[in-house]
Amino acid sequence: MERVSSVTAFLYRYLRNADSEAREILSVLSDTERRAVELLVSPRAPEERLRNLSEATGTVWSAARYERVVELALNRIQQILLQRGLLQ
Repeated sequence: MERVSSVTAFLYRYLRNADSEAREILSVLSDTERRAVELLVSPRAPEERLRNLSEATGTVWSAARYERVVELALNRIQQILLQRGLLQ
């Protein structure tokens, strides 16, 4: 896997063409965390992201909850990328 400049760059690359290492890195996230992070880099409006998550999980999602889940997931991914020397 090539080095990336940011966690967001990693996510964009993963969504376009996931290799085994990218899948392994994202496997540390729960299904809900992964879905929230994938929606982060989608062109969907914030309200649509929350609606999508609510439908997928069967629970109500607020903007604050979404932001918190995404923040924690991005921090976890960043730590893994740093440990593996994959962040520039």
